[in-house]
Amino acid sequence: MDGTLLNSRRTISRANAAALRQAAARGVHVTICTGRGYDSARVFGLAMGFRPYVVSANGSIGHDPTGRQLFTDPMDPETTRELIRILRKHRLVFHAFTPTGLVAEDPQPWVHSRRWPILWRDLLYPAGLLVRWLSRTLGGPRFVPDVEAHLKEHGPCLKFFCQERLPGTLAAARAELQETALPVELAASGSDNIELTASGVNKATGLARLAQLLGVEQAEVVAVGDHLNDLDMLRWAGMGVAVANAVPEAKEAASRVLEASNDQDGVAEAVRLLLLTQR
Repeated sequence: MDGTLLNSRRTISRANAAALRQAAARGVHVTICTGRGYDSARVFGLAMGFRPYVVSANGSIGHDPTGRQLFTDPMDPETTRELIRILRKHRLVFHAFTPTGLVAEDPQPWVHSRRWPILWRDLLYPAGLLVRWLSRTLGGPRFVPDVEAHLKEHGPCLKFFCQERLPGTLAAARAELQETALPVELAASGSDNIELTASGVNKATGLARLAQLLGVEQAEVVAVGDHLNDLDMLRWAGMGVAVANAVPEAKEAASRVLEASNDQDGVAEAVRLLLLTQR
């Protein structure tokens, strides 16, 4: 979604939405595959005028267009507890993704300050404001006193999304996580975050599970992405496509790089060139 389907204003262009509606009408199983949670992705799906499949939390959970949960790939409880210990040690702010939504501990002033860019974007770009607001409201975290205690009672944990409070702490946490033998998959959707899922769980495995359920062959899958948490998906898909604004690693992983960026309706170009022309 971010950096691919969504433009810099965090909205879906009319061209992208129209192209995906047309693809769905031709029998393509349009799927939002994202690091975001299901509720956030679902709002943007509905904004396009139809109900797509959703593979969320970096491939750890899948839903069909009716909202029925198709599969989950959670972390084991011991790994979850150890990860929380490491994240707290480095004083990272983290959200825990569960099958029923996101949870986080009581926000600090730092968290509120990080929201100012979002609020300014809302003021500068009122178009799409309702969708962005609904996505944040319905898909945002529910604050609890203790995430570890909450997961113990209401788990499991599918994914952690982590950001730093203090400069340098994210890099230190990443280094420690890479040195541990914990069964986790380490990814990122930006330079300011770390994303953690169970070992071997990523967007590629999530799409593979959905494709198997739908009877779709790997060679028939077209995936479009832009960042580090898309690499496995771009390599796995029969046709991996990177938008023009993608990071170099994503362009290298893809079998095709578009001339259009996320701000130039890159997804619409991918649909037009790689799907609709083949039917």
